[in-house]
Amino acid sequence: MNKFLHTSRVALVAVVCGLSFARIAHATDVDVIATGAVSGAFKRITPEFEHASGDKLVLAWGPSMGASPEAIPNRIASGEPADVVIMVGSALDKLIRDGKFVAATRVDIAQSGIGVGVKAGTPLPDVSTAAALRQALLDAKSVGYSEGASGTYITQTLLKRLGVADQVGAKRKVIPGKQLVGEALARGEIELGLQQISELRVVPGVTYVGPLPAELQQVSVVSAAVSAQARHPDAARAFVSYLTGSAATQAIQASGLDLPSQASAAVDTRIVRKGDMQIEVLSQGQGPVVVMLPSLGRSVRDYDDVARRLAASGLRVVRPEPRGIGQSKGPMDNLSVHDFASDVAAVVESEGKGPVVVVGHAWGNFPARQLAADRPDLVKGVVLVAASAGKVPPGSTEKPINAEMRKAIDGPSDMSLPEQQRLEYLRLAFFAAGNDPRVWLDGWHSQTHEAESHARNTTPVDDYFAAGKAPILDLQGEEDTVAPRRFSNVLKSMLGDRVTVVVIPHAGHAMAPEQPQAMADAIASFTRSVYGVSH
Repeated sequence: MNKFLHTSRVALVAVVCGLSFARIAHATDVDVIATGAVSGAFKRITPEFEHASGDKLVLAWGPSMGASPEAIPNRIASGEPADVVIMVGSALDKLIRDGKFVAATRVDIAQSGIGVGVKAGTPLPDVSTAAALRQALLDAKSVGYSEGASGTYITQTLLKRLGVADQVGAKRKVIPGKQLVGEALARGEIELGLQQISELRVVPGVTYVGPLPAELQQVSVVSAAVSAQARHPDAARAFVSYLTGSAATQAIQASGLDLPSQASAAVDTRIVRKGDMQIEVLSQGQGPVVVMLPSLGRSVRDYDDVARRLAASGLRVVRPEPRGIGQSKGPMDNLSVHDFASDVAAVVESEGKGPVVVVGHAWGNFPARQLAADRPDLVKGVVLVAASAGKVPPGSTEKPINAEMRKAIDGPSDMSLPEQQRLEYLRLAFFAAGNDPRVWLDGWHSQTHEAESHARNTTPVDDYFAAGKAPILDLQGEEDTVAPRRFSNVLKSMLGDRVTVVVIPHAGHAMAPEQPQAMADAIASFTRSVYGVSH
């Protein structure tokens, strides 16, 4: 008996050693480029994953956006090898649309707000309210923030909302590349630092003061995906899967990051068919239904960020792709706005949840209103985002959109034009001053653009103008040049009290990439109001 046990133990040791040797013999280097937001979590994730898998993580760090060579999109564009990237989800989505990363592998792994830090041992400023934060920014001798996602929000939105853009601009220091704001704080190079909370907490010599006030907070979702050119796709997929497991999520939470809302993380894709038409539909979240329709010649993927925020707030977001985009197909000639509205009606009917709130952005406002007019049984309310009313104030001789502006609207989708000319058109027609128009250089679909333009030009305005009798939220960009302020009261003056006007500061015609949180908040508030539900 003892001899049998001894023999069995020897055999077991041999098997274990053999497995270990085989794992090491086949160990793979997985190239990962990641945002510094997860650097604290990776102090645990890296050794634990390597021990569990036998593979080795080769890590490089950089911001999710920015002009420096270390910014993740620039590293990918330069051909730097990456099996996996981990970055702010909205920036990753653009790389996926460009074919650089595989959409089916994308997962949301964390989310983080922006916080304030100071060098350890220095007095702690009060940042608990908007007024207190404003004073702290004015009092600081120097202010630092990154060139990444948090810095973009701080520059383009936060400082302007607080009315201190000029004062802080004179004493700011933008921390480039993979360097953390906390490192500049610890060295005494800046007095006040703003960055993702997890990045401030990971640096020795820094005291984390607290988060931005809730009404000013910007929460970024951090996502991972496998490269379409991954040198080790199987190992890369295994690592991305590991990031959603219990060991990794514990490390993520321990680092100061939050886990993403599961309702907002999962995006389902399905096909709705009716006659000779099929529509690809993206949906996520649970709760009152919001259907989102995109701008002229563009995809519903423009609203990935807004949709996640809406879903995280307790809404179900449904996004049908227009004909000619993705898997949406059907006749493209001689279409009217009624035809596009009919496509949306088929999607709403397939949901089987009764009338919905339909959101139409820019050109999408036409089929949104048309749906409410043609099928009032399907529409509970209409949100018009950066919408041209289609009419001008009584007595005006102007056109709703003049020839020069029409040229600027159509210009960005003309790929024969030089990039700088297309950027100029984007600045003129779509983006508020200081907001980055490069995010819309891509994503144009010429066949859809032509079909939608024909529908707009040939469908009488009065067919859709009143949106039936549905309540309307007229969500306007403060700096929208396509739907300018001088026309801002057209719908309200003609349709009366069922129109509510909300103006989004520092937003142009694009709005969604400029002010996603403000856009989501306004849509969510209106939706709950018409559904008669609380948060």
